[in-house]
Amino acid sequence: MNELLKTNNFLMSHLRHDPLLVLAQTVAFFDPLGMWEEDFEENTIFPDDIDGSLEIALRIMRNNLPDIYFEALAALRQGADYMHINQIICDQMEARGLPIDSIEFMGFGIPLPAYGAEPESTDFYDAHPDMLPIMELFGVVLGDGYYTEIPSKAYTAGQILYLKLRDHANLDYQKIGYLVGWLTNSTQNTLVDIDIETLCSYQPLDWSPDEFEFAVGLLEEADEIMTDAMGGIDILQNNPCLMRALGKNIKRIYRAIEKGKINDSTDLRQIKLRLEWPDTGASVTGAAVAGT
Repeated sequence: MNELLKTNNFLMSHLRHDPLLVLAQTVAFFDPLGMWEEDFEENTIFPDDIDGSLEIALRIMRNNLPDIYFEALAALRQGADYMHINQIICDQMEARGLPIDSIEFMGFGIPLPAYGAEPESTDFYDAHPDMLPIMELFGVVLGDGYYTEIPSKAYTAGQILYLKLRDHANLDYQKIGYLVGWLTNSTQNTLVDIDIETLCSYQPLDWSPDEFEFAVGLLEEADEIMTDAMGGIDILQNNPCLMRALGKNIKRIYRAIEKGKINDSTDLRQIKLRLEWPDTGASVTGAAVAGT
């Protein structure tokens, strides 16, 4: 046996019989990232991880979601490549209520979507032509260029309608409320009320357990609001009587604004304004019922 093999056998023998070294070896096996300081720029410990995104994602999982970390490590030991680990982490994120497309951007914070409507942009109506008849009820006239002017009272009216309708006993009116809230950025859910450009200007949420839980809750609420808002479109399109009632109630609110009954200092939650809505269980010419 040559000297190199003898040396190797000598070291392995002492490694197996030294409790401290055995413990270190066990820790290195089960938690390899615990053996290195964070360094995402160079000397990545995973050869296939060219840009360091895998190491970043694994460190995030190690510190915040250790069960995913250990599942990914188990796959790595079985020869999984970058794309397989990427899929494992993305699938686990989706199972926890936070769908992500790739681990590539995890190092920048928790990735979140932005659903905010942009009624001032003419392009918005190219993507959502069914929104124009609704916005026209607010007095919006489509602009010739990239910009469409939205009167300030439209946002005030949108907030009032949202506050009045979101808790309405009739589910159809709740959905119309969420639709109006989305169109006028009035729902108070950040993801529903702002566009992606604005969202990117905010400090992203980090991966701490508290902020992760907050992000999941925010996204869950946003998805529910958007589902209801899209349902509101169908309701209005299929019931001209409701569309007319919405237009009449917007005019009622506008008159109150023009008379000075509603201004910038008014608490919109406390407004005592009579709005009338038809009974959605009746025909499209159903009798009007008083609203709150």
